[in-house]
Amino acid sequence: MTRKQKIREYLENCSDSTLMEIYTGYCNQTDTELTVFDNDEDFYSEIYRNREQELARAIWASGNTYNFTDNYIGITAYANFTTSNDLRFLIDIDTITDYATDNPSFIEPFNSKLK
Repeated sequence: MTRKQKIREYLENCSDSTLMEIYTGYCNQTDTELTVFDNDEDFYSEIYRNREQELARAIWASGNTYNFTDNYIGITAYANFTTSNDLRFLIDIDTITDYATDNPSFIEPFNSKLK
């Protein structure tokens, strides 16, 4: 199994909290805007504080892709919401796998789990 395959397998099978940690690190290192969050009260108070109309528009525009009871929320390029209980539905594992393969130090904290 190649290193890239090991990284992908690890990302597909690690806990959601670990994947969220890796995703957040990826966003920070690549200056990519964080677009996946826990679907909780903190998300609304931090991201949409004093912007209730924008929040209402995003929920309305999301239509059937938004569910208040899902664990995770993603913001699309059009600022609409999509939610899921499966974090891997919202995070592009292939992109993170490619980045981790090209930047070995990025995944270094998790190297012991890739063997």
